[in-house]
Amino acid sequence: MWERRNEHQIIDQPIMLKLLLFIVLSIIGVYFVRRKDRERADRAIKSRDDFATSDQIPGMVDLLARARAGKSFIVIMFVPPGATEDDAINFQYSFEGGSVGMDWLLISQRNIADEAAIAAFVKERGYSFNYGNPRFPRVEGEGIGELGRAIVDEFYRLPAGTRLDLVVEGVAWNPMAGGAV
Repeated sequence: MWERRNEHQIIDQPIMLKLLLFIVLSIIGVYFVRRKDRERADRAIKSRDDFATSDQIPGMVDLLARARAGKSFIVIMFVPPGATEDDAINFQYSFEGGSVGMDWLLISQRNIADEAAIAAFVKERGYSFNYGNPRFPRVEGEGIGELGRAIVDEFYRLPAGTRLDLVVEGVAWNPMAGGAV
């Protein structure tokens, strides 16, 4: 009935097993909660109604320029032909420092891998990246809407009319009305 304990034995085995079980179950619980949150976020992104075609990109830039709102942006996302969802391209137009610019988002592996080729493509068209923020090289100037359209249509060769998913903040975008609300 009574056990003789070693003076160095601080925690008895049943408590140690309960503690270990609690830690393991906590880790499993956190994993499933995060997985569920990730799935919910993925569904929210995929179910967004904000979309456009490459022909609408110049209109997006005009919309941002007219709005002149400090925290306005439109992120454009698409998967190039022959690529997987993991290879999605992301770039954005944002209003910053008094003007609209196109930011090449160095957050996905594909964007990072294509950066040098995109920089050369941009340069061929008379623009250059400003690396003030190294994670988001930026291009500003007249015609950057057409530059984005060219990246989609010519560089990545998306078929005409391909749906481009958007994240829109600070401006009203209605793809069915041709863009602006």
